[in-house]
Amino acid sequence: MDAFSLAWDGFNFGLYVSPHILQNASRVLKSIGLSSQLVAELTEVFVEVVNFSGGSVLEPDRLVFDVRDFEDNLILDVAKAVDAQIVVTSDKDLLELSPWNDRLIMRPRKFVEYLVSLKARI
Repeated sequence: MDAFSLAWDGFNFGLYVSPHILQNASRVLKSIGLSSQLVAELTEVFVEVVNFSGGSVLEPDRLVFDVRDFEDNLILDVAKAVDAQIVVTSDKDLLELSPWNDRLIMRPRKFVEYLVSLKARI
């Protein structure tokens, strides 16, 4: 949530997700006991924040096959489609790829620390 909230804190970056990412996030939220209605509302707010950040929800072309986990490749497809500099994830397989095609892959907490340190230098 800290990494997500930085989109509201004057940092200049866009958030990008795919329908696949939104579906998986919804699945996880339901698995921890949240109601379908609450999950739908949270997803709607998440999409609003994505759009507010200057990013978008997109269905990228299938171009990446670097990871044995099919779903991880779908995330990298988004990164490639938008030419992302950083991928934020807690997925172990993706983290082991960093740097991937000149892109950093980092945990949410490291991403927050990285942005805060950048802002402190400005």
